[in-house]
Parts: sequence; C-alpha cells; structure tokens
Amino acid sequence: MKGMKSLTAVGTLVLVLTACDFNILNQDNPSLETLEGSPAPAIVYSTAQGLMDAWRTGDVAGGEGGWLQDLSCFGREAYYLAPARTILDEFDDALVPSAGLGWGNTYATIRNINSLLHAVDAVGPSMPNDKKEGVRGWAKTIEATLLLRQIRIQDEFGIPIDTDRPLDDLAPIASKDEVYAYILQRFDEAKTHLQGAGAAFGFKLSVGFSGFDTPSRFLEVNRALKARAANDIGDVATTKAALNESFIDAAADMARGAYHSWSAAAGDALMPVSDPQGVRYLADTTLLTDAQSRANGDPDLRVTTKTAPTPAITHTGVTSNLKWRLYADPTSPSPIIKNEELLLIRAEANLDTDAALADINTVRTESGGLEPIALATWQGMSREERITELLYNRRYSLVWEWGHRWVDMRRFGRLDQLKGPRGPGDRVFDKVPFPEDECITRDYGPAGCQTVEGFRTTS
Repeated sequence: MKGMKSLTAVGTLVLVLTACDFNILNQDNPSLETLEGSPAPAIVYSTAQGLMDAWRTGDVAGGEGGWLQDLSCFGREAYYLAPARTILDEFDDALVPSAGLGWGNTYATIRNINSLLHAVDAVGPSMPNDKKEGVRGWAKTIEATLLLRQIRIQDEFGIPIDTDRPLDDLAPIASKDEVYAYILQRFDEAKTHLQGAGAAFGFKLSVGFSGFDTPSRFLEVNRALKARAANDIGDVATTKAALNESFIDAAADMARGAYHSWSAAAGDALMPVSDPQGVRYLADTTLLTDAQSRANGDPDLRVTTKTAPTPAITHTGVTSNLKWRLYADPTSPSPIIKNEELLLIRAEANLDTDAALADINTVRTESGGLEPIALATWQGMSREERITELLYNRRYSLVWEWGHRWVDMRRFGRLDQLKGPRGPGDRVFDKVPFPEDECITRDYGPAGCQTVEGFRTTS
C-alpha cells in the first residue's frame, strides 16, 4: 500500500470502465455524457452491463497494493512475494496506510451507478418499465455490495454514502452504523425493483451468474449479500430473514453461487491474482500447520485442494512453501458469494443453539472431509469454543476470497491471534484510514490520516 494514491476525492471521481467481453454484448461503459438527456435504451443496457467489469476488478484487483492481496495479508492468509516487491507494507512498522484500499474503484463505480439511475429515469417510454426496474435492482445491489466491501476496510472510521451530489460537493463521512443501515436499505430497495423486473433483464450477465441471471434468481444473490452484511453487524433476525430468501441449500454443492468471470477473449481480462507457477502469491504456512486432521491422518481437504507444496520462497523476510491451487488458471472464476458461506452465516446466526451444528457439520464433512462433531460434544462447548470452531471453518472455506478472515478476527476481538510471519513486532491492522488525497481535499491534511492509529502490534 505504501506510496499508492487514491484516484482522487469522492466528489471528483469518474470512471471509464475497461473493455470486457464475456462472449456477450460489449461491456465498455459509455461515457457519462452519453447518459445525459434522454439516452437510448441500448446505452443504458450497455452501461448496466459494464458495471460487471468494475465490480469484478474492485473485488480482486491484483498487483502490488491490490485489494484482495492486502486484505488477505492483513488476515495472514496470503502474501505477494513477487521479486519486484521491496517490502511487505501490510505489516511493516513503517507503513503509512494512505491508499484507502479500493476507495477509488468503489466511488468511481458508484458515481457511474448514480448517473445510470438518473438515465433510467430519463430514458422515456422506449424502455419498458420492467426493464427499467431490472437495471435499478441490478445497479443498487452492486452499489450496496461495493459499500459493504469499503466499510469492511475503513470500519469505525466510516465512509461516505450520500454520493449523489455535484462533483464539487463532497459527501460527508457517515458513521459505521449509518453505513450499514444504508447498505441494508439499498439491498431492500433493489429487492423491490427486482420483483418488478419481469422474466428477464434487458442486458446479459456473464457466465459467472449462470443460474442467477434472471431478476428473480438474481434476487437470491441480493438476499445472500444482504445476509453477509447483516451478519457482519450481528443483526441475527435480519440475517436469518435474508438467508431464507437466498439460494442457501444444505443439500446443494458447496460451490454453488455467483462468480466473477475472466477470459482470454479479445478485449477481456485475465484473473488478476492468478499465479499458475506459484511464484508470486503464496499461502501462509500456518494454513497447513493449523489444519485439523481427517480420520486417516491427512489434513483438512480444504488445504490440499486449495494449496500445494512448492519450493520455499523467501522474500522480504517471509518464507512460504505453499502455493495456491485457487485461481491456478488465469481464466478461473472468483467467488462473489457461495452456498458454503451462507451455511456458515446461518450457523453463526444459530450459534447458541443446536441448530448451528447441522450446518457446521455439513461444511466440515463436505468441504473438509472431517469427521462430524457429535451433538454431545457441541452441547458441552462454551460459546468461545463454538466461535473457535466457526472461525476455523470460515477460515478454511473462504480463504483467499474476500479478505474474510481479517474481518472475522476483528469482529470477534481476536486480531491478537494473528501472528506475523516474520515474528513479534509485525503490525496487525484493525482498519485502514482514508486515502491521503481524500484527507487533503477535506482539509484534514496528510498528517490527519497518517497519524490515525489504525493498527495494533502483535505480542
């Protein structure tokens, strides 16, 4: 992160999306000017479809300082050990966290979403009402998901949410509680739109949404993402209600869900953190040493299916001999949300009851190849022991996906259990301050962000 800059302040962000071809319509996002006045339906559809590229790029964004890379490093899951890397800033004493992580992509995309929503209102009768509702439901679901991603990074610092305003009018920083309330509200607004969107969208979704590419089925993804957001803040009732409307299914494949797609087709993009040779992105070796054993003595299947031994690489003081099998092909899909996560969210919502055990055992046995936990054993566990078991399964089921472990350890007050790979003294962040450019624009001054104690030191 050190040395990176945000694109610019929230009030001045404009994004022109890159080319993206999923063997469907061209996903170039038209310029914002083409959305002004009374745009043609084709422009609106193309813009809505183009949001897929900004969404997937923001969720994964590879290279030094990449979003997934840094959050996974914060959570001690994965390390970027490319030869050109000079330092692992994510836990170095000298870190000045000025990049904001994802900030530029988030707010640039949301500005496009705001313009798109205004365009839908202005497009006129040439676009059927149900198709307008489909665009609104799609766009607001993405907006809520981007804000969820961003508030997980800034946490108690808060983030802007009232962004639909002129370029020279900066959105205020909302509190964490206000942000989550807005996110849940936006997911629900999207639900209402999707329910009125008819049998099909007016644009095509990528193959990563297969099975969820109609308004009614995409609504199940919307509900799944809302459950993730509600679970983050411990809103059990809202979490359960959202799960009941999602695609959760204990009898279905654990991997069933919505994914970002990548391809080598002309104009498209390859998966940014794909590393077939295992020479750039390596796994934290405790993923193997902390793994529970199967009945035959072999480690948890989630370790052996997601990582593989590789000649040890030492770089910037970090050594690893585990490469990733995940994203081994540069066209590998990357998860947005999947059934396995939903089962673990439901288990967490039911953690104080025996109902949680069925979902935990489904994940343990189906994904991990582990023996199920006996009911008597579960009933004898303290709440802290149950949390430990839950976090174990979330760690191994969701590793190297969305930075979940860092967020999980923070919300359960266990960041001090994340040990630095280089020994005592490595930093463990609990949140990331705003980008330096944002601070300057808001007259905080660069020191106003850089001196915020957004980190703790391990013992």
